[in-house]
Amino acid sequence: SNTYNLINFVSGDSLDYSDSDIICYRPDTYKIQALENGGFGQASWSDTSTTLPIHVPKLNSPQLIHATVPDNRSVLIEWNDIPLLNIKRWIVEKSYDGKKYNVLDTPFTRNVYSVTDAKVDVGNNSYYYRLSLMDSCGDISPYSSVAKTILLREDTTSGVRPYLYWTTYQAWPEGVQFYEIDLEDANGNFNEIRRTNSGSDTFFTDDITDLNSLPRYCYRVV
Repeated sequence: SNTYNLINFVSGDSLDYSDSDIICYRPDTYKIQALENGGFGQASWSDTSTTLPIHVPKLNSPQLIHATVPDNRSVLIEWNDIPLLNIKRWIVEKSYDGKKYNVLDTPFTRNVYSVTDAKVDVGNNSYYYRLSLMDSCGDISPYSSVAKTILLREDTTSGVRPYLYWTTYQAWPEGVQFYEIDLEDANGNFNEIRRTNSGSDTFFTDDITDLNSLPRYCYRVV
């Protein structure tokens, strides 16, 4: 026989009850017991009734922290957790053109908040990423904002100075405040040499560095 759990008591003159403690799309079966007021304390059971509750998904978009190139070989994608939501899977998608997306690897479990994409050519291409989630009911959230990696290029001015230009970074709703230009020193450490005036600046001419001090010059933009 089926097992029933007590969910509440109502007064003897009540003829309806709303159950708000429902789980996703699972059907629930109910029955009611009437108890005599005084007398011999007799009880009477109703028949059973099964219904599929109305479930309205209420999922907000997850939030990407960034998509960044930490080692000049791969792309690191990180995102924020949503502690109060019962998340079953994170779904990361990748695009080469910002239009056609494919799922990156298999969906990731709840306790994973980053992934490294090694199937990239960061020296020649910029990549788009977006994130969604699946909750315990199987509902899929709207997509996060798109994160697009920075692709840095270099050239030389007529005055034989290094000229850098790059693609804009996309992800944050507030936009980019500024870009930081770093130069690698002889010990392999990157040091800031300039910040752009705004997040809309995407080029820089290095007229600061002594070009006779290093055998090679390696830059990055943050």
